[in-house]
Amino acid sequence: MADVRLSPGPVASAAASSGFRASRAEPVDSLDDFPTQPYALRALLDRIQAMGQDLRRASAWEPCANRGHLVRVLCERFGAVLASDIADYGAGFVQRNFLSGRVQEGSVDWIITNPPFNVCESVIARALDVAHVGVAMFLRTNVLAGEERYRSIFDRRPPSMVLQFAERIPIHRGVLRDPREPYLNPRTGSYATPTTQADYLWLVWLKARRASVPELHWVAPGAKALIRPGDYPDDPCGVAHIERREVLIDG
Repeated sequence: MADVRLSPGPVASAAASSGFRASRAEPVDSLDDFPTQPYALRALLDRIQAMGQDLRRASAWEPCANRGHLVRVLCERFGAVLASDIADYGAGFVQRNFLSGRVQEGSVDWIITNPPFNVCESVIARALDVAHVGVAMFLRTNVLAGEERYRSIFDRRPPSMVLQFAERIPIHRGVLRDPREPYLNPRTGSYATPTTQADYLWLVWLKARRASVPELHWVAPGAKALIRPGDYPDDPCGVAHIERREVLIDG
């Protein structure tokens, strides 16, 4: 592993999205560019730390790092953070395909990401082979349905925990918006509060706590209280501001 100093990089240029539909249909080869709300990750990490996990002594890899909004939160909690993505969104992360190439098993403690939905089974399987302590995936709740997904993942390697958000997390294509702040909807020409029709959850695998039946927990309403200053760039298409500039990458 080597240290790399992140540079701001060019701001990604993308048209502002008017919102997110629950039944979004992405092309088979889509990169699934839907930046994740930082507070959703803090809700997960609070739960993990409450279980006695000392994240300050642990490492985490975000292999679908996008513009770095989850990486920003991982840097708050973990001793070492790896960040990569198959595409370049201007955040300065190494470009690599998580599903290809050799990675030493157990070389990182946690793999935490919001994977492209169309390859989430492959990302989960790869992460479970690589991570030493645990895996956490942020996904739409409808990931729990599907015969192929059941056979390939949930029947063979069920998660230890399912953390279902009671309130909806606004996830929009290509942008990250503060859910507390109205924005000008370019499609309607009027101001609206960021919202969504989709439901989201965290699937968590703890390597030391394999069980045939996952624990089900709800993330209670009020997760927006976990929003922190600096979470949202001035440009909603922009990259995350990561205060800790040294982020580890694998060579």
